[in-house]
Amino acid sequence: MPYYSKHEMDVKEDTIVFMERKKISIKNNSGYAYFYKAKFKDDNNYSIYVTGLLPIDEKKVITAENIGTERKEIEKGDKEKELIDEMLQSIRMTGRKRV
Repeated sequence: MPYYSKHEMDVKEDTIVFMERKKISIKNNSGYAYFYKAKFKDDNNYSIYVTGLLPIDEKKVITAENIGTERKEIEKGDKEKELIDEMLQSIRMTGRKRV
């Protein structure tokens, strides 16, 4: 069974849906972040997850950067694009110098 976050996926009862990919840069690496939403059988709402950093050139592998951000639960009235934008902002702050 595949695992997502701390959930074991039940392919008969759980749902995972690709949303979009965004080109981002972290430190000296550029690549894609892939956003998807998932709902597990015990959840009331979908949550947005992100994975990456995956290379722009699919023949290459980026091993130095891994996007580490918390999932965002989609609650009633939330706009998915705004939640993704919040997650992107958090990702952009990763590893930046503090003044």
